[in-house]
Amino acid sequence: MTGPTRPTPEEARRALDEASGLRVVTDRDLRTLPRVLLGVGAAMAVLLLLIKALGDNPWGFAFAIGAYVLALAVLMTWQTTVAASPRGYGLRYGLGVAGASAMYGLGCALVPQGVSWSLAALLALLTFLPTFLGARSIARLGRTR
Repeated sequence: MTGPTRPTPEEARRALDEASGLRVVTDRDLRTLPRVLLGVGAAMAVLLLLIKALGDNPWGFAFAIGAYVLALAVLMTWQTTVAASPRGYGLRYGLGVAGASAMYGLGCALVPQGVSWSLAALLALLTFLPTFLGARSIARLGRTR
């Protein structure tokens, strides 16, 4: 009884070439992942503006939070359609959400104090910025493979 035969160097090189050409992360995944992160940042920024506009009314605040939760549910459902994510995605996604959350927290501390609309808009933009930078970084992951 003989054991398995070893591939020749040529066969081994050919097998490595074929394996290195495989793509686990699809182009659709590489388009979806940054868009989900952009959506999360946009939802946080819009929530901040809705709190500015409707925050004095309890029903308005409830509407704003409900719209935010619905947007996140849609985005997270969309994210589950992704087959795989590139290496480094989780870190970039986490940093984007953490940065946006920090700016959102700052906005929530300032907006109820009656800041102007221009400052509220600036806070919303600063809330969106970390997710924009994270999404841009995630989009670059696909190009460097």
